[in-house]
Amino acid sequence: MDISKQKIDAPCPACGHKNSITLAQVNREETITCLCGQRIQLQDSDGSSKRATQNINRAMTDLKKALKGFGR
Repeated sequence: MDISKQKIDAPCPACGHKNSITLAQVNREETITCLCGQRIQLQDSDGSSKRATQNINRAMTDLKKALKGFGR
């Protein structure tokens, strides 16, 4: 499981439409375009989204390894 593929809703500041984006898009600070035409620059100015994504992915990998060895 890669948490960066998780979808979240980002409301448009112009029209309020909920745009479906991935955490990976936030991490890359992409610019998306709403249905109304408004361009939205995604920001992770302090890097917290990127760090959280990495930490969660690392934890999931560790959990898979632990569960694989469980019961031996």
